[in-house]
Amino acid sequence: MNLKWVSALLVDPDKHAVKTLSNMLEGFGLVKQKVVETGEAAKMALDQELFDIVFCEAVLPNISSEELIRWLRRLESKPIRLIPVVVLTRYTQRSLVEASRDAGASVVVKKPVPANVLYERLDWVAKGTRLFVECAGYAGPDRRFKNTGLPGGVGRRATDLSGDLGDPAAPNLSQQEIDSMIKPMKVDI
Repeated sequence: MNLKWVSALLVDPDKHAVKTLSNMLEGFGLVKQKVVETGEAAKMALDQELFDIVFCEAVLPNISSEELIRWLRRLESKPIRLIPVVVLTRYTQRSLVEASRDAGASVVVKKPVPANVLYERLDWVAKGTRLFVECAGYAGPDRRFKNTGLPGGVGRRATDLSGDLGDPAAPNLSQQEIDSMIKPMKVDI
């Protein structure tokens, strides 16, 4: 992937985290970067300059990343509303991940992110196989997409399953067997 001509907006108030991210992106060849610390500064930068991708910390001062993403996705007359947004966060509570996704984020990645994982997600977003959806309550990448397995075909752990599960090795459990595993049972002691 040639990132020589790609420009990125990095939105993160943490100077150490943004420097780490910037160094990784430079290592991938993405050298055109602009760094801002707040959501308001990101809005101003997006109004003034065209970027190819936005990397955004989920927790921002003055406005939330969800507000920033919703604002970006609702800019009807501007092509920047289609920009991929990668949300990076240390806080992976389900509600925060869902809020970013529902706002229109392309992908949410947990910090600290290893360079190989960041590259895989960047590659996945760059391939742009997801359609853009616009409706009354949502604008952004189509959240319905076929599960083609792990990005790059390789998981982060040796125990990760491949995308192809194959045929069943044993018959399915009966409802009684499932119930016996999850229902409390009286046991003589």
